[in-house]
Amino acid sequence: MFKIKYTPIILIVFLCTLFFTSCVDDNEDVDTREYFAGTWKCKEINTGFAYNVIIKIDSTTQTYINIYNFHQFGSNEKVRAIVNDLALDIPSQLACNNTINVRGSGIMQNNKTTINLDYFVNDGITLDTITAVYTKLY
Repeated sequence: MFKIKYTPIILIVFLCTLFFTSCVDDNEDVDTREYFAGTWKCKEINTGFAYNVIIKIDSTTQTYINIYNFHQFGSNEKVRAIVNDLALDIPSQLACNNTINVRGSGIMQNNKTTINLDYFVNDGITLDTITAVYTKLY
């Protein structure tokens, strides 16, 4: 008697939970720039240089990050990059008192602890083509 009386109610509740489940990605509100923020060890493959950079979220925009000590320019020098999911684009810009032009792009690996970058550094005399790997320290 108990089974017959409550079976339709249980069936309706079960079907409602199936139909009212959201299909929206729960990670939509995640600011992926947060994955980039922190201190990173940079190893430039073709120069052999290794040094730390600090990446901070640019609070004045919704897409930019700031990379400090980029290409060992100094801890007060920053290069801006646009983040789109796990990819970043370094648009052409002047650094070091407008004396050096930089541009490039990179991709963060799914483990979110490694960034592979390719960029160009032009001081007006020499154009350096750099391949670098950033490894997250903290």
